[in-house]
Amino acid sequence: MANMKDFYSILGVTKGASEEEIKKAYRKLAREYHPDRAGGNEQKFKEASEAYQVLSDKKKRQYYDQFGAAPDGQGQGQHGFGGFDFQSGGFNFEGFDASGLGDMFGDLFEDIGLSGRRRTREKGNDLVQDVELTLEESFKGTTRKLSFDDFIACVDCKGSGALSSKTKQCTECNGRGEIRETKKSFFGTFAKVVTCSVCHGRGNVPDKECTTCRGAGRIKKRKELSVDINAGIDDGQIIKVVGAGSVGERGVGTGDLYLRIHVRPHTRFIRRGADAMSAITVNVAEALLGKEVVFENINGEKLHVRVQPFKTTPQVITFEGKGFPHLNSSRRGKLIIEAHLKFPTRLDGDFREILEKYKDKL
Repeated sequence: MANMKDFYSILGVTKGASEEEIKKAYRKLAREYHPDRAGGNEQKFKEASEAYQVLSDKKKRQYYDQFGAAPDGQGQGQHGFGGFDFQSGGFNFEGFDASGLGDMFGDLFEDIGLSGRRRTREKGNDLVQDVELTLEESFKGTTRKLSFDDFIACVDCKGSGALSSKTKQCTECNGRGEIRETKKSFFGTFAKVVTCSVCHGRGNVPDKECTTCRGAGRIKKRKELSVDINAGIDDGQIIKVVGAGSVGERGVGTGDLYLRIHVRPHTRFIRRGADAMSAITVNVAEALLGKEVVFENINGEKLHVRVQPFKTTPQVITFEGKGFPHLNSSRRGKLIIEAHLKFPTRLDGDFREILEKYKDKL
């Protein structure tokens, strides 16, 4: 047991470290000590890999914490990671999918632009538009007309990019629809297969390209559309409009449009979820007599607010079902009104005489 390694010390984390902290610590050490990197250290790299292999697995970590050793000798003198042997002469990742080493290594490869995950274009780009609403519009719902420059399908070729149905083999990928790219980094040489950017994976291109769109199947034009925004939408929420994004090249498909909602602050109302909050002021006479005050709600509805006589302020009056609509529902939240006492700024003669006369009874 004396020769057992302290995996926490190797990674430079405490025993109570979270999974994310362990992952970050290993990523840092893997970059620093990788043997294919200038100034790397193979032994320390192997030790860090052993430590991560155990501490990143809940069951292995629990066993290690309890017995001070990895289960079945894993992580002790075994330099393999997930069945992959780290050899001192460098790595040959040609044709290798980085995702096979799990999310951690996939993240490492993606950080340097060498992920083995194949990228394909199934549709055009998604778009994001910011939409600003008043609080009244978020209460009632509204329709917004949007106008922006975007790709639409070419009218002349109907999005195909070709003047006829005749095609020819793509010379970029020789009809395979994909090409192999090789890149070098401090991790070694990486090879990956990506979709051909010329034929977009089809393996063929139009025999005669459309002259309007130059074979792209789309052109940029001012796009206008109307979007219905439902009552109850709140600040920060996102509306997805399917198929309202950019048209892809040569009929690949259309992306989606995402509307980011921003609701402007109001001078009289504050929104908390589906509840609306506001405040009113009542003078001394209204507070003493318990008079009724007319309050105009955010939708213009007139409500009668009665303050309780001889009660200290602020008084809280709640109206159920008078707040904001729940999104896509007929239910509404509460309207919460706070009544605050307003004192006069000066006393006229008659008012002063009355107060002097009845001050002992107040």
